[in-house]
Amino acid sequence: SYQFQYVAQNCWGQYMTDEVMPKVMYFDADTTARIADLQSLIKPYIEQNLAEFITGRKELNDANLEAYFAGLEALGADEYVQIYQEYWESLNG
Repeated sequence: SYQFQYVAQNCWGQYMTDEVMPKVMYFDADTTARIADLQSLIKPYIEQNLAEFITGRKELNDANLEAYFAGLEALGADEYVQIYQEYWESLNG
């Protein structure tokens, strides 16, 4: 919408940079499938844990945060980040 574009340009425009990940990225079929697989595991895990931290069901402490990040690693978060990191590096030499 026009209002969103206006706000984006006039409020966020001063903070925009070309040193961020592009909005459109192109991966081969195998990489795209792997990203989808990883997202299908990681996203629900993040959403569930964030809800538990926000509602207080899970206490926000060092032990729970370490367990949360260990869970992300177990689901392949490092591989997910690496895919995008390699893509970024390929664009910026």
